[in-house]
Amino acid sequence: MNLDFLSAGGYDAGMTFGGTFEGSVNLPLHRKTAMRRDVPVAVELPESLRVPLCVDGKRSAKCVVAPGDVVAAGEPLGEFSGGGYLVAPVSGIVGEIVRTEICVGRGCFEVDAVEMHDLHYPTSSAEPSPEPESESRTSEELFELLSRAGLFVRGERITELGRWMSHIRKSKATRLVVSLLEDEPYASSRHAVAAHFGKWVALGARAIAKACGLDTIEILVDASELSAYDELAAEAGMSHIAVEVKFPIATKRLLKQFAGRGSAILDGIVACQAGQSLCGELTCRGSVVTVAGENQNSPRVILVPDGMALRDIVADAAGPMIAGGAMRGQLARETAVTSAGLELLLSMDPPRNVSMEACMSCGWCRDHCPAKLNVSLLNDCFELGRIEVAQHHGVEQCLDCGACSYVCPSRLALRARMSELIEAVRRLRSAIGRDEQ
Repeated sequence: MNLDFLSAGGYDAGMTFGGTFEGSVNLPLHRKTAMRRDVPVAVELPESLRVPLCVDGKRSAKCVVAPGDVVAAGEPLGEFSGGGYLVAPVSGIVGEIVRTEICVGRGCFEVDAVEMHDLHYPTSSAEPSPEPESESRTSEELFELLSRAGLFVRGERITELGRWMSHIRKSKATRLVVSLLEDEPYASSRHAVAAHFGKWVALGARAIAKACGLDTIEILVDASELSAYDELAAEAGMSHIAVEVKFPIATKRLLKQFAGRGSAILDGIVACQAGQSLCGELTCRGSVVTVAGENQNSPRVILVPDGMALRDIVADAAGPMIAGGAMRGQLARETAVTSAGLELLLSMDPPRNVSMEACMSCGWCRDHCPAKLNVSLLNDCFELGRIEVAQHHGVEQCLDCGACSYVCPSRLALRARMSELIEAVRRLRSAIGRDEQ
């Protein structure tokens, strides 16, 4: 990694300059689109939701409701083994267990879901006033309240907030680093939350830090948009660090490198929702989603309940849907629904299929790789089946950020190829280990 930290004086709104990120993608036109200052608003509810009992394609919650049950927003629909709940995103009546599809990480998965109908949002106070009532609570009280909030932390994997806090408590972390940086072109969800709900972000961050026993709080924001963060900057008790953003700086593994040892990395949207939950202002459990793309005439940031059909969200734009972003997203089917891992939904045509001979040897993939891998050489290893050579050239250092695929003029599926190479290297290592035994 080439992370060049610089020191400088004060920044606007009392923020300090954090550093620069060398490599990867800097696309001003896309970032200009991403930085629209839209207020995240809740969507009009559909007739029904299909709330997934699995949010990561792996672990599923056990359903704890029955058809006909009336549930309020935030009440449990399912319970995960080892603790943690999957809760109703809004109020409504429980229907049958059905099958649906979610798009997370590297693929789309068919999972069980709880159908809900007769939906409505709970009422919220007209003037939210996040008073520090939570600051009078003990760390154990905050831990219990936040663990039952039905929130999920999105990083290298998706996990319940309570489970994440338990892990942080056992770790050597001493500070909470809250990221409000975007990690994809077109994305503006974190920017909108930082610009319009700074008090909720700060309240949630303080509560989570106290629950986890962390001493300090640092908030990472985009250096190009400091004037939008006045409310957040006014919050005391935390450091605000402005960062020059190039994609994919906000991916979890790069943030760990940026923040250094002893840091617990948390998405700013989760901090915001935690603050709202503690004050009874979280009217919808779901995702803050950026709706954008080349075929989208009205890009916007909206709060979407879990289990809503993706097609309903982009009903004003025909054509394919990319769930998860231009760099790491998946082509979504018409039946796919929202889940905790979704934060960007694009209406745009996916990359065209090309043959293996399409590589132009331009070197853009290598130049933009934040891990400084020779992606062009590794692509040759993929095509020629040279697994040991790929291992020697560090393919396992791949961050799975998608920058190589995004900049490739031939539209090669380089991210997927690197993933397949990594799996092949691991299978080879396991086979060698068995032979040695």
